[in-house]
Amino acid sequence: MQESPAPETFQKKPRATLKGVIKIFCILISILITTGALSWLFFIKTKLDYLSFSFMISGLIIGIVFAIVTTYKRRWAPYLTPFFAFFEGIFVGIYAYYVEVRLSYVTLQAICMIIIIMISTLLIYRAKLFPISDQFKKFMGFASICVILFYFTSMILNLIFGINVVVIDSREWYGILFTSTVVTIVSLLFFIDYDLIEKVTTMRVSKFMEWYAAFVVTITIIWLFIESIHLIIKVR
Repeated sequence: MQESPAPETFQKKPRATLKGVIKIFCILISILITTGALSWLFFIKTKLDYLSFSFMISGLIIGIVFAIVTTYKRRWAPYLTPFFAFFEGIFVGIYAYYVEVRLSYVTLQAICMIIIIMISTLLIYRAKLFPISDQFKKFMGFASICVILFYFTSMILNLIFGINVVVIDSREWYGILFTSTVVTIVSLLFFIDYDLIEKVTTMRVSKFMEWYAAFVVTITIIWLFIESIHLIIKVR
């Protein structure tokens, strides 16, 4: 059995704190917003729309690669997560640019929606009105994987066979219900994120977990931003 570290050794090592998680979260969000805003302004000024899609997809794919590596190599989080935020910022900024061309102020509405959901879920979590059990975590993991696989399958069907899964983009009641369900699933992920932050800070684990905890919340925000835009477009 591995021995516990001596008290003096434990004290010498920097440990994760709530203040540290919040600080790093602000850093990642700042990188994300700055990169997104610059990407948006670049294509507004240059009108190089033929390059925008390539940049957007490249940012998404590279960001996903950094996210996957960070998930399995958490000790690398302090080095990888800024790059994740940078490339996902490119994706988010150009995606918002596309959306605003079609419908004005959708991005602002989505941001307001995210803020309301984050504050609401945080207050509910702090009040202990929503217990975070292992069964709930497993269910949310399963639901999230199902949504991702559904999107991936529909993309393959569209690219290879030309089959369009109508429910994803439809403005009919079933399309709105589908997107509302996905928004609900992603919103509930905040409870798991807050639970992770609480465990990371109360158990005083290694400092790199501050980056990982902030990274997880950033992923949820990006996903919720995209789904919120989908929902707003459908109901307008």
